[in-house]
Amino acid sequence: VAATVALPQAELLYLDVDLHRSRLVRLGGGGRRRLAVEIAPRVGGRTLATVWAQFIAETFVRRTRFDPLHDGASEQRLYDALPGWLERLGGAPTVDVELEHAGGAVAVTLPRDQLLLAAEAYYAQLAELLARMHRDGEAITLALTARAAALPGLATHLGRRRGLEVVALPHDAALTGLERSREELLAAGPGSVCLSLAAGAPAPAVPERVIAEQPTHVLHGGRVYPIGAEPLVLGRAPETARPLAIQGPPAGISARHCSLLRE
Repeated sequence: VAATVALPQAELLYLDVDLHRSRLVRLGGGGRRRLAVEIAPRVGGRTLATVWAQFIAETFVRRTRFDPLHDGASEQRLYDALPGWLERLGGAPTVDVELEHAGGAVAVTLPRDQLLLAAEAYYAQLAELLARMHRDGEAITLALTARAAALPGLATHLGRRRGLEVVALPHDAALTGLERSREELLAAGPGSVCLSLAAGAPAPAVPERVIAEQPTHVLHGGRVYPIGAEPLVLGRAPETARPLAIQGPPAGISARHCSLLRE
């Protein structure tokens, strides 16, 4: 569904990096139909995050003797900050990062080339998938999902093959593809599976709506929390006057994640 918003070509390669694995699909056959699928079962977002967290921790140890993986609290702070650091490293040779420690902050500089070297073995597995599905010199587009394109250096690594053009799909590609393919998907009926979607230009963007009413409450876990002048702090363990604790293990939620207040 997401691939239907890519360039309307006869065939297309599509790569997504899930939490635990990566999937390369060749689409074509007149519409967006699966022609071949290759899986890298040990190359996922969690694996790469662990590799990079270990590399960053070792960098802290070598330069400051502080080990962020020594206790759970500092390890969690490292993982919470990791996506932002990777985003900043996307187009910069180095990035300065810091973590709280002993009532202060410890900082190091991360070189982009060394961070990519730590992921080299995993990027090589994705390049092997591509080599099995793409003939050298064949002119074709490789569409990366937004989360795959966000991995530092991956697009450049895969784009070394002759004839390959790498493009990044927008974050809302699946929603846009769903909207433009609505009739085809519904026509399949409840007892069928839609295996082919027509390619083409994306549907026009849905116009932004301005809602006059202001939000007054937050509903979470069967409880209602009013939004007022005093901040309502959301997170796993928000130790504040007005906390809203997020229960369970949602990925990416820090101890004090964000605040809501009326202005």
